[in-house]
Amino acid sequence: MTSIVRRRGDWAGLVEAAQQDARDDETWARSVVGAAKGVLATAFEPSLAVVEHSPACDSVKYTGLVMAHPEMTAAARDGGLSVLGVSGFRAFFYPETVATTHLEVERTVGPQAAAGAVDLRRRANIHDAVGLFAFPEPGVVVSLFVGHDREIRLSRAERTLLARVALHIETSYRLRRRPEVVKAVLDFEGRVLEGGDDAPPSHVLREHAATIARAREHRASPDALALWPALVDGRLSLVERGAGQKRRYLLVENAPPLQPFRALSPDEVEVISQAARGHSTKLIAYALGVSSSAVSTRLATAASKVGASSRMDLVRLAAMLTRDPRARFAEVALTDAERDVLELLRQGLSNEEIATIRSRSVRTIANQVASLLRKTKSGSRRELVVAPRPAPAHLLAE
Repeated sequence: MTSIVRRRGDWAGLVEAAQQDARDDETWARSVVGAAKGVLATAFEPSLAVVEHSPACDSVKYTGLVMAHPEMTAAARDGGLSVLGVSGFRAFFYPETVATTHLEVERTVGPQAAAGAVDLRRRANIHDAVGLFAFPEPGVVVSLFVGHDREIRLSRAERTLLARVALHIETSYRLRRRPEVVKAVLDFEGRVLEGGDDAPPSHVLREHAATIARAREHRASPDALALWPALVDGRLSLVERGAGQKRRYLLVENAPPLQPFRALSPDEVEVISQAARGHSTKLIAYALGVSSSAVSTRLATAASKVGASSRMDLVRLAAMLTRDPRARFAEVALTDAERDVLELLRQGLSNEEIATIRSRSVRTIANQVASLLRKTKSGSRRELVVAPRPAPAHLLAE
């Protein structure tokens, strides 16, 4: 098993490629794929595809913008419905984390979808693949994926790093589809040139522009992505155009949740939407351009407004009332340590192996596994690893 993330690579260049104003989607996709090759450690070429689907995910249009494995294109023409089924499509295109691997998802699906996944990889002559998933608007998924000849193991840090890439791709592709979402034009220092009636305060915009400039100074390190803000305030993102002192930033409106909650503020709705996708507090803070404490406060306030007794109950309610396939609530109540242990369990490791990797005692790992079984209501270790996570009520009813 191996990692697929290069510790040295032009990470800022990948964001720049995603944000470029290419003349068409295929040119844009080739630029993103070319930049991705510099940060993903594999001999295989990356691919990028766009999937559009109905609310029930039973009708799918698949567009392979850049396909490294043409033999997969025919099989994936309907989004994999013919080989994965509807539940398999949801699992693979709306995974529990926006950066994941083929084998990780395969372990959570039923026999039909698992067999279909094996067949797709066989056609591509790969053993595993890592995928990044972006959701620029409801019913649209952008997938950047690359194969490998061995099983891929993503650490929590690598998964967070790739999730940040996915967030930038999400905003950039949304702008490509909907130019009308531009709310203002800024200069290279963050000063408003056009529009901006609903823009954040000028000092906030200048600070974001300065932070992006600092990110370029660390472009050969993953630190560049940690510095480069994904969003300005949860509702808006900065997308770059041009270079040098001719550089401009477009202030772009982000994709709304599928169904708003009228009793909640827009900030609270966005935090719940991110939490329902399985994002940690830190990643939500990165995505929304706010502090971790602000995320916790908004979740607590929203829970109080709707009468939820915990964050998990709040996100479960959100999943039931929306039609968002991204909603994941089974793991919301897990600690960071439990999430790490669950990741390693899904990679097929024993308690002893996990204890060695995490520098903990076997007894500690056993206790954490027991807590996972209790919190996820799994009857056995095997069920915990291979059974699909509970789906929102509206999906169970279909």
